Amino acid sequence: MRKLLPIILVIAVVGFIIGYRMYNKPHTDVANTEPVYTGDVAGLKDVLNKGQAEFDSLYADQVIVVSGNITNVGEKSVVLDHILYCEPDSTAEMTAFERGAEITIRGEVEGSEEDLIEGFIIRVGRVIPENQ
Repeated sequence: MRKLLPIILVIAVVGFIIGYRMYNKPHTDVANTEPVYTGDVAGLKDVLNKGQAEFDSLYADQVIVVSGNITNVGEKSVVLDHILYCEPDSTAEMTAFERGAEITIRGEVEGSEEDLIEGFIIRVGRVIPENQ
């Protein structure tokens, strides 16, 4: 048992260090990162309709630039074309988002999920209007 205790202790310390670094890794600089996709919401929807796993493998945790119509504005969220659920960056002004307006946004794809009402939705975080 005494020989096993140092091994367990080393494994625990290494696991803690790896977990700490993964939790505290720096965020992507959305404003200055080259986007992997530039286009409209319909183009993203076409890829998503081919398969959710394929979509997530291409775009999850990647920066995109997307144009679309603002269909809903909440206190801390914006929806483009009923499918792209956006959470604006803390530096973005919510007044920049007006329902019914056409807008181009830049953000990091968090992933896609199935919604009972809308079908699939795409979550994009740290969104900023492209002209900011």
